Amino acid sequence: GTIYNYSYDKLGNITEVKKDNTLTNKYYYDMYSQLIKEMESISFEQGDLYYAFHKANIRVSCTWFRGYPTYLVTFSDTYNFTEYFDDPGTLGQYANNLGYEMQKNGQLEEYYINMTFEYR
Repeated sequence: GTIYNYSYDKLGNITEVKKDNTLTNKYYYDMYSQLIKEMESISFEQGDLYYAFHKANIRVSCTWFRGYPTYLVTFSDTYNFTEYFDDPGTLGQYANNLGYEMQKNGQLEEYYINMTFEYR
């Protein structure tokens, strides 16, 4: 079965979650012990964002000023092709295999994207 392991800091705040010994979430806290959630991974399984990002990282933090929240959202991804589908069944998998071969042959380079948004 699936095994979850949890790590905590000296104050008893959760700091890591592992599923079957693989790190899935990591948590950080500010000096007031307010949670800032780090290393959250998001997967898109269909539609436009599946073809553009598929699996990306998202970080959300929140601060309060005079009773109103401000959210800082950072979205990051390495645009690359790391898996090859032996039996592609969708247009996305065929396109992925083309990208994989182009990257392998030096016709396409991976690159890192990082976007930050602030909501008030």
